This record gives sequence, C-alpha cells and structure tokens, in this order.
Amino acid sequence: MEIPLVGKYLIFVLLGYLLATEEIKKRNRYILYGLGIMSAIIRYVGTYYLSTRDGVINKSFWGYEYCISVLLAVAVFVFVKHIKWNKIVSETILNRYIPKIASCSLGIYLIHQIVMAYEIQIFEIDTRSIWWRTIGALSTYFIALILVLIMKKIPKINKIIVP
Repeated sequence: MEIPLVGKYLIFVLLGYLLATEEIKKRNRYILYGLGIMSAIIRYVGTYYLSTRDGVINKSFWGYEYCISVLLAVAVFVFVKHIKWNKIVSETILNRYIPKIASCSLGIYLIHQIVMAYEIQIFEIDTRSIWWRTIGALSTYFIALILVLIMKKIPKINKIIVP
C-alpha cells in the first residue's frame, strides 16, 4: 500500500501558512473569492461537459495540484479565516471546543491522506460509492482529529503537530 505524504500537496502547507499568518486586504480577498468561484464553475461545468462528451467521468479538472483546485482551496481558506466567528458562535459549550479543534487543523491536514488510505484498505471501501463521498470525509476528519489529539499528549510528537 502506498501512503502519500507530501509531494504535490506541499503547496497547500506553504499557502496555508502564508494565508494564516499574513493579513490580506479586503479588495484582494474579494479577488480571491471571485477566482475561487470561477474555479468552482470551471471545475464542475467543465467536468460535466467533458464527462457528457466522453460518456465516462472525466477527471481532467480534479487534480489537487492544478491551479483550479489551489485557487478554490485558497478562496475557501481565506473566506473561513475572515468570518466573524464570535458573532456566529455564542458563549456556549462550543466555544470551549472550537479553539481546541482548530488547533488540530495542521495535524489533521498532515495525516488525513494516511487515515484515508487505511480506511479504504481496512474496510475495503469503494471510493466511488455514495457512502464514501458523503460520510467518508466526516469519518476521515474525526479519526484524524482523535489521532492528533492523542499525539498532542505525547511530549516529543506534540512539538511537530502544534503550530
């Protein structure tokens, strides 16, 4: 079993760090949102068109390393970063857990491909199934979250995962 680690995904780690640490002007954020929306349209309309033309699912626009995917990911990241969460989430029990879960995001990102590979192998998952396409992302996220929370309790390992 091949376990993908970084390779072509390194751009997301670097962009994630830059976008998280740098302040982006409002005008530039709107440009990024527009590029993200345009990328989503190109991805889904293009996939529909090419798949209809070819008679099979055409994945020409689905590579993570392609500009369309990167722009879409950047737009979503910047959008979520600039939401006024304190206005959305009131003083509830969620306020205690959201920062803890958010602090795990880098670790989750770093191990989610490994978690997915093991889920697929252990449970013999058909990655084209509707179950995997809907519930699979949530299961991968929560398994990775639990693993990262456990790793954060291990002294030498937590230095790697804690940003």
